[in-house]
Amino acid sequence: MGHDILRILERWSQPYRERLAEQIAAMEKQEMQLTPEELQWLATARSSTRKLFLGNGSSGIVPVSGTGWTQILTQFALDAGTHWKLAAHQMRRLYAYTFVRHRLGDMLFLKEQFKHSSIEMTQLYGANPVQDAGLYDDILIELMTYKAGVVAQWLEKDEPLAGGAGFKIRQMRAQDEGCGGSGIYAKGTCSECGNGLIDSRFIPIWQEAYRHHKELKNDATAMGPGVVKRVERDLAQAANILKDLGVQVDAGDEDAQVASC
Repeated sequence: MGHDILRILERWSQPYRERLAEQIAAMEKQEMQLTPEELQWLATARSSTRKLFLGNGSSGIVPVSGTGWTQILTQFALDAGTHWKLAAHQMRRLYAYTFVRHRLGDMLFLKEQFKHSSIEMTQLYGANPVQDAGLYDDILIELMTYKAGVVAQWLEKDEPLAGGAGFKIRQMRAQDEGCGGSGIYAKGTCSECGNGLIDSRFIPIWQEAYRHHKELKNDATAMGPGVVKRVERDLAQAANILKDLGVQVDAGDEDAQVASC
C-alpha cells in the first residue's frame, strides 16, 4: 500500500514539480544579477523539485508547511463530516514506522524531516524525557514488529542470505527438512536437538510435562526397568529445560510443584 500511495503522490505532485522546474529555468536565464531574495528562492526551489508535498504559496510553488498541513487536515475532517481536530502530529503510527525504518540506518533522514539545524538537535529531540511517552511506545512496538518480520523472513526457505550469520541460518534451514518442530519446538524431540529453540512461551507445557512424569514414576515401576528409565530420562529433560528457562524445580516436592525464580 505504501508504494501505491507514493506512486499516486508522484502523479499528483508532477504538475507542481514541472511548473517549479520551469520557474527555476526562467530565473536562471535572467541576464540581470539576482537579488539575495531571488538567490534564496532559487536555492529553496532547487531543493524542492523532488518533494511530493507541494502547493501554491505567496512566493510561488513551495513545500506545504506545518501550518499549511494543519489547515488542510482541519478542512479534510470537516469535509468528512467530523469535528475531530485532526493535526499532522497525530500521524503517530506512520511516524513510528518511518522512524524505525531509518533508525536501522542513520539519523540524517530524521534531521531533514524535523528541519533540525544539526544532528545533535535530532539526538536531543529523541532523548528528551518530556516528549510524548505514548509516541515512544508506538516506536518500540513498531521496532519489535519490524524485527520479528525480519527474522521470520530469514527463516523462509527461498530467502537469499549473505554474510557469516546468513551461512549459519541457511545451514539451519537445510536441516529443517523432516523436522517435526521445524527447528523451533516439539515436546520430546527438540529438548536434546542441537537445532532446537525453546522460549518462555512453552514454560507451561514443560511444567505439565514435568508434573506428568513425576506422576508416572510410581506407575512405571510395575512396568519394568525399561519404562522406568524412559520416564526418568524424560523427567530429567523437562527439569533441565525448565531450569534453563529460569524456572526453579523443587525435586523434593511430592506434588511436583514448579515455581518461577
